[in-house]
Amino acid sequence: MSNGSTEGKSAAVADIHEERVFWNDNFYAETFDFRDRIHFARFDGCTFVKCTIVLDSSAEQLAFTG
Repeated sequence: MSNGSTEGKSAAVADIHEERVFWNDNFYAETFDFRDRIHFARFDGCTFVKCTIVLDSSAEQLAFTG
């Protein structure tokens, strides 16, 4: 019998909709792997030098702005 708690469900929803924002960061020789997961990430004014960005058809909600 359920006690009416939604604690587990709300935690899962919060993880799915979490957005990561990076602002004015410098990344050097890093690998960003956006495969097989839902990502909510925004990179505003960031510099990427010799980095690898890996995407597949499931990559969504990514933004790179200058």
